[in-house]
Amino acid sequence: MRKIILGFVFSVIILLSYQNCEKLNDKPSEQSKNNTNLNAIANLANENIQSIQFTSAENVSVQKNLKTYTVISQNSYSLNYQSGEIIKSIEVDSSQKKYCLSAALLSELHGIIESSSVCKTENKMPAGQVCTMVYISGYAQIVTSTETHDLGSGSDGCSTNKIDFCEASSTDMLKGWFAAVKNQLPQLSCQ
Repeated sequence: MRKIILGFVFSVIILLSYQNCEKLNDKPSEQSKNNTNLNAIANLANENIQSIQFTSAENVSVQKNLKTYTVISQNSYSLNYQSGEIIKSIEVDSSQKKYCLSAALLSELHGIIESSSVCKTENKMPAGQVCTMVYISGYAQIVTSTETHDLGSGSDGCSTNKIDFCEASSTDMLKGWFAAVKNQLPQLSCQ
């Protein structure tokens, strides 16, 4: 009889302490759509752009004690917006490599950037929602003569203050352009 009572008590405890860990729906609700303000903070066609810095986590091989290890390195790519020169900095060994964009790739980049605007999304949190206070780093920084725009960054886990292109298509084009350039780097030597 004691086993039955203990089993019943544990069942009740489990039922009462159950937490619903179901993944939240990623699609915005009508309420969250109404709580979103998109504020344009820069029209890039009117800005004096100096450089663009991209960051990318990549696998890098490192040799130590006659063994080869693969580690993830946070590499940065600093692109001079006028000349098309790229400096790739590898975090693991502090090395740098220099590449140069072709005229066609540089023209394509200028087309993407100069037809875009940077916006700050300000979402109002629905009542009762809790949000983490964690900085979300961006995928690229556009450096102008007066300020830096950290694209894709946010000040919390709910993206209530996210900075990015106003148009999602511009974000996709810039990310796609950068992925294509990374694949072509060995052919983009400076002459």
